[in-house]
Amino acid sequence: MIELEFQEASMHPCRSKRGKRTATLICGVEPELRAAVEAEADRRDTSLSSTVRALIRVALAAGRNDRSVSA
Repeated sequence: MIELEFQEASMHPCRSKRGKRTATLICGVEPELRAAVEAEADRRDTSLSSTVRALIRVALAAGRNDRSVSA
């Protein structure tokens, strides 16, 4: 947790709240999901917020592709 706070403090002031919201959001999910997202962030060598945004983009793109195939 101290490492995360250090990373957030070094970010641009406009972006620091975004990372904190992501950290709060990820604390509220199931432990298995949190562990999977943290592992993915480590694998990508990125912050939790960047990883969550990337995973959401992938999920949304997959949803768009599913709808276009069934239409």
